[in-house]
Amino acid sequence: MNARALWGVLPAIAAGLLVAQTAPPPPVLVGDDGSVIAAHQVVHRKNGETVRWGRQTAGQTTWYVKFAQSPCREGPEFGHDRSTTCTISVACNSAGDAACKSYKYSSATASNATMHDPEIVVDPSL
Repeated sequence: MNARALWGVLPAIAAGLLVAQTAPPPPVLVGDDGSVIAAHQVVHRKNGETVRWGRQTAGQTTWYVKFAQSPCREGPEFGHDRSTTCTISVACNSAGDAACKSYKYSSATASNATMHDPEIVVDPSL
């Protein structure tokens, strides 16, 4: 490959790597009974990263989650009809910080439905 062609390809590769590094994690999926699916029961995130939720079944759109003590900048409640993304915003910069812990929350298909209890773990070592 000649130098001119290489300079044409390098920016495309760099852009692809940048997109891959900044792509948000997939959503935490809420099942038809309102519980978070088994594979997403415990989610680990660093301070500043985001958590999004959605439904497991295509075509089903309603979901609701509520934190008793929220690690989210946006507040304690999220749902299909309110804020859908939690930005982790706690003082967890190194192992041992008080905010580096598990944050339990309740999930359901709606705010008035039976609640279930998954968790978000804020971990600086990810």
